[in-house]
Amino acid sequence: MKTKLLLSLVLALLVHSFGFGATISSAQSGDWNTNATWVGGVVPGSSDDVKITAAHKITVANVSSCKTLYFENATLTVNSTLTVSGAIAVDSSISTSRNVIIDGLGTLNCGSFALGNSVTPNNTNPTTVITSTVSNFSITGDLTILSSFSGSNTNNATFNFKEGIVTIGGQLKLTSNGV
Repeated sequence: MKTKLLLSLVLALLVHSFGFGATISSAQSGDWNTNATWVGGVVPGSSDDVKITAAHKITVANVSSCKTLYFENATLTVNSTLTVSGAIAVDSSISTSRNVIIDGLGTLNCGSFALGNSVTPNNTNPTTVITSTVSNFSITGDLTILSSFSGSNTNNATFNFKEGIVTIGGQLKLTSNGV
């Protein structure tokens, strides 16, 4: 019995140390570091993929991190430092407009940022818009903005930098796909 318990403990520590993360989605609006904000009651860690779901407003009040960050229609307020070691993404939708707001007095760091995708819009002409007023926004890799169209139907991806300092370490890639 003691051997099984010890083996289980060692295995758990190894899994944790190698950073096998989970996908954690917001359950409601709230503080990043509050269990109730997240599905399953687990605050995201540095190896986790995070999804902020539609209509949720998440506030980062303490230094926090995650591996990737995906938005639907949502607001992220960064009043401390949030480090996303990989990509931040806001995908386009075939028929629904997506609007994301990033604001606050803190710092948002990420490896790359992708806005939009090659989804062919239907006849509703949805938009994909992110508005940033966060004080410091640092993208160490590329900022990719991808719009798509099919005939007269378009989905224009737009990144509005309204305030703050934005640093892009890689390239600004503007792409339009369509038929």
